[in-house]
Amino acid sequence: MHHMTDNLIQRGHSWSVRYIIPTSDRAKIGKKEIVRALGTRDLDEARKLKHSALAKIIADVDAIVHPEGHLLKEAQEVALEILTVQGNSPSMEVTDESGVTHLVSESNADFYRGIVEDHVEVIEKKHGASVAQQYSDVALLGSMPISAARDRWLKSQIEKVTKGTVDGRRNIVSRFIADMGDMPVSAVTSRITTTWLSDYLEPSGRSPKTLAKYIDAMNLFWTWSRRREWCSGMSPFVDLKSELKRTESKKRAFTDEEMIAFISALKTKNNKHPEEYDVGILLLESSARLNEIAGLRVKHVLADREVHIFEGKNESASRCLFYFSDRAKAILAIRTAGKGPDEQVFHELTPGGQDEKLGHSLSKRMRATLAEAIPDAMKQGLDVHSIRRWGATVWESIEGLEDINRTLIKRAFGHNVGDLLGDIYSEGADRDRLIHTFEVFSRTVQKRVP
Repeated sequence: MHHMTDNLIQRGHSWSVRYIIPTSDRAKIGKKEIVRALGTRDLDEARKLKHSALAKIIADVDAIVHPEGHLLKEAQEVALEILTVQGNSPSMEVTDESGVTHLVSESNADFYRGIVEDHVEVIEKKHGASVAQQYSDVALLGSMPISAARDRWLKSQIEKVTKGTVDGRRNIVSRFIADMGDMPVSAVTSRITTTWLSDYLEPSGRSPKTLAKYIDAMNLFWTWSRRREWCSGMSPFVDLKSELKRTESKKRAFTDEEMIAFISALKTKNNKHPEEYDVGILLLESSARLNEIAGLRVKHVLADREVHIFEGKNESASRCLFYFSDRAKAILAIRTAGKGPDEQVFHELTPGGQDEKLGHSLSKRMRATLAEAIPDAMKQGLDVHSIRRWGATVWESIEGLEDINRTLIKRAFGHNVGDLLGDIYSEGADRDRLIHTFEVFSRTVQKRVP
């Protein structure tokens, strides 16, 4: 049996790293994913090894998908190797990939130029004049093209942000290159960025929120490149803002009637996709996030009503949930029966999306069900997360609120308490009072959604 966690997959007793190839690159690679063994049975060790293994896989994929980027990396490596050889003859200045100037003997410099020029001829025949010129500029002048800087930037981000964020930033920088050309980073000016925004981004139909995300990513990229002295001065992206008005619908909670309609629609699909209804009920009865419930394993369910969430969107996501309705307790009992502690509660789910979340495909299916139950749901600002928004309205209005500390409600909901005493110095809510809080919440939910 295969077990998975994040970008890891267990085959037999050993762990391997698993990289999902972006859809746009699969034709060139010839496969959907790449799996490589890490040579360990220990999960903690596998988690440490996966980052360097992922970086190597991504580099190998890039060398195939973007051969010009591979050539530019080769140019810089050749430059640095030859720059380490110092002679006693008259010298000349040569700048490496980091923008650092070295003194190289003229004889070594001539030898170096000869190697580069010979290679340029071969590259031009194989990849064209543009790639050959970039190779020459990098090797001889230390001029860093956006594409080469992009690859190094993203490689440095692998252990710092999610895979989805890395892929998203790659797409954004690649979009800039496609629109404005693969110029040196130092050649990007405010005039160029303004043209990009007004002539390419704004007419594309992307929302103002998306445009802001594009500009923020490019600003981060520029700042990172400036620290390596590939460019200088103020970022040409820092003051770039779209004048398009935001027309996005505001997200809202379900009404009780809409909540009943959605849960009923999920129930009608119970034979084909029972996980939709089961997850829906557990969301309804706890106000948890979809990925928190979708990612549950048997060891997280400590009893027929108690569930532990160990990680999530923020630190406050780590908490205990308690279920009191017969429908919720039955789901937990049936789905954990006969399974090992590391097996998924919702075994039907497989990782998907850029971040390899178990709730990825489930969320899509539940959105489709919502559209069937409430055809204009999206226009009204309703989505699957509206279950959690609805839960927030329940927490605010439950009977017996006067005997429940508000800090307990925020902890049960998975939000920061918002004050020094509650967030830092408190060691957590009293278990009995937390259970009572969920019990009152459960009674209210069952009245509103029988």
